[in-house]
Amino acid sequence: MLQIAIYDNQNDHQKVVGLCESAIDFFDKKNYKSFSALQVFYYSQLVGHLNLRQFDRCRAVTLKHRILFQTGSYNWYKWEELHFLAEFNAGEYEAALAIWLYATDRVEFADLPPAIGESWKIFEAYLLFLMRCKRLKERKDGKRFRIAKIWNEIHFSNRDKSGMNIPILIIQFLLALADKEYGQCIDREESLAKYRTRYLKPDNAARSHYFFKMLELIPKCDFNASIVKTNAAPLLEHLMKSSQKTANQNFEVEVIPYETLWEIVLSILKPAETSTVQPMRMVRQAV
Repeated sequence: MLQIAIYDNQNDHQKVVGLCESAIDFFDKKNYKSFSALQVFYYSQLVGHLNLRQFDRCRAVTLKHRILFQTGSYNWYKWEELHFLAEFNAGEYEAALAIWLYATDRVEFADLPPAIGESWKIFEAYLLFLMRCKRLKERKDGKRFRIAKIWNEIHFSNRDKSGMNIPILIIQFLLALADKEYGQCIDREESLAKYRTRYLKPDNAARSHYFFKMLELIPKCDFNASIVKTNAAPLLEHLMKSSQKTANQNFEVEVIPYETLWEIVLSILKPAETSTVQPMRMVRQAV
């Protein structure tokens, strides 16, 4: 476990996976089941596969070994959180939605620690975004998938400068964009830029740094898909060269890989050469 902690800190996820396999093999040879130890090492192995973006392996591990976790327990929710992220990152959105619905429908969900429950609420916001973009079938549910309710339940932390604040800021902007609330997007552009310049440097959070800059271009280019794509191309190239390993961020930050998310964003921007947003920008600048 000490070795895993060291290599995880060094972002050597392949080494982490190897160490987990060694430990699992050791405990599997016992003539009794070491459930606690196996839970720890399977969880760390799954995290390693996620960081390496080995989603097929993630699916195989989650389905085969979920029996080790008591359904509805704290550890089960942490395990299913990884399962959800693996399917989401792999683009299996319907499978991810099914996991989310099953996990949040359970009575135990209400008793989860706030930090764990909030992760599932952030996932809800991303699911809603995919519904708005027609990548998932919209669900008519009075209790869920409502923007106002989601924002009331998600809390921005002043202490979390490079963790879950990042996906929160991103999805706030993207939901406004999907709903064509261009005035909100213009306002949120400043929040993105301010957060990026303060906390997301190319040497400590490269992928998020470049993705924030790409989002900031959208209002500046009047939400025109072709103009945004052209101007963001150099930033996208930098982002793609910045691996998870060198970006110094874990799998939780990118609920959907930025490259995939950018393709979805471009698909919902204005295809027309003209825009009605310019007058709003001019008025705002004048004020």
